Amino acid sequence: MASVRFDSGLVTPLPKALIGSSCQECDKPQANWKLMRSQSETPFICSVCLLYESHWGQDNAEDIGILVENVGASMGAPLAVELDGRLVPHEADRIMFSIVASNKAWALRERMERKAAR
Repeated sequence: MASVRFDSGLVTPLPKALIGSSCQECDKPQANWKLMRSQSETPFICSVCLLYESHWGQDNAEDIGILVENVGASMGAPLAVELDGRLVPHEADRIMFSIVASNKAWALRERMERKAAR
């Protein structure tokens, strides 16, 4: 399975009461993330914008595309996309949450390995 590196400290999931707030990038009511280092008054962003509009998403477009293809293949069907080829919001959420969770797990594992090596 392809891996996509992401600094999971850059975002945190929104509390349940705020899920579906307007995204600061696309203004659609589908935000699931809070940008932790944002100067914005409403630092909420959706998974679609994180994957396709952010600098990180654009810099990692190839790896993200491979991950999306691999996830679809492992599920036995491609993930649902919009006419422009971008993932529909719930599929983008699935991918973004898995990227954040796996990167948090890798970071924890690396910290534990460094600690054990001391």
